[in-house]
Amino acid sequence: MSVNYVHEANRLGKKLLGDEKITVEDLEIARIVAEKTTSIRNLVLYTKIKHSLHEEKDSAE
Repeated sequence: MSVNYVHEANRLGKKLLGDEKITVEDLEIARIVAEKTTSIRNLVLYTKIKHSLHEEKDSAE
């Protein structure tokens, strides 16, 4: 199975900008995309998703 990293990065970016809930699976996908593409843009996406998850966790407590 071939993974389209650009498609996944775009999907996660749209999800992050929208009102959809970010999941731990999204974080893992973003990490893999950032590692495989070695793109600064995808690394920033991973970091933003990571921070978003931490903010959701903190607000839930």
